[in-house]
Amino acid sequence: GNIAKVKAAFQMAANFFKKGNDLLDDDSLRCAYPELVDELRCSLSEMAYCTGERDLCLETVSLVLENNSDSIEIRLRAHVARINMLGSDGMIEEACQFGLGALEEFGEKFPRRPRGLHVVAELAKTKRIVRGKSNEILSQLPPMTDPIKRAATKILRTLAFYVFFGDNKAYLPLMYCRLLQLTLVYGANEHSPISYSTFALLLCIMGDTMEAYRFAELGTKLADTGSPFD
Repeated sequence: GNIAKVKAAFQMAANFFKKGNDLLDDDSLRCAYPELVDELRCSLSEMAYCTGERDLCLETVSLVLENNSDSIEIRLRAHVARINMLGSDGMIEEACQFGLGALEEFGEKFPRRPRGLHVVAELAKTKRIVRGKSNEILSQLPPMTDPIKRAATKILRTLAFYVFFGDNKAYLPLMYCRLLQLTLVYGANEHSPISYSTFALLLCIMGDTMEAYRFAELGTKLADTGSPFD
């Protein structure tokens, strides 16, 4: 299944993972191999998303999350699969609400009804953290090692894409600011270039064109260098 997945043969991979899940469809086996059960279910949910099998994806994600796995990676993959499935199926509001709950699980809480004051406060906080840091410093941040914050950045980046197409775009500046805050406080990661670029967009909207240009240039430079943020 993993070989087919890497080769983008998603339907074939899904069939393999379904077979694997069927073979473990026994309480004694599930208790004996909980990590394997979670891995198979998680992989199946991802492939079900890729093949457009919504019901299978959502059902499998629910099984993974109900199993209360201790693995941050497993829970992250399940959350992302559900957000992608709901969002790509046009259920933007459901994806947003689920994603906000997932972010709270990983320590990143957002207001349920974002308003202008929330945006102003988040922007002010981000500016305070970034104050005095040159491009040289920002481009050489140590890598992010906290697994919980790495999970939060992945969910933020995934969710922001769908929020852009939804009705409540007030979440976007909050998410863009939080994404950059996580980079500045916990270290560089694969989403750092986009965090600098989206912050530049916010600064531009606020009329701070000089700083906006600086962050846009930094984001572009980091994206072009292909730095190993992992």
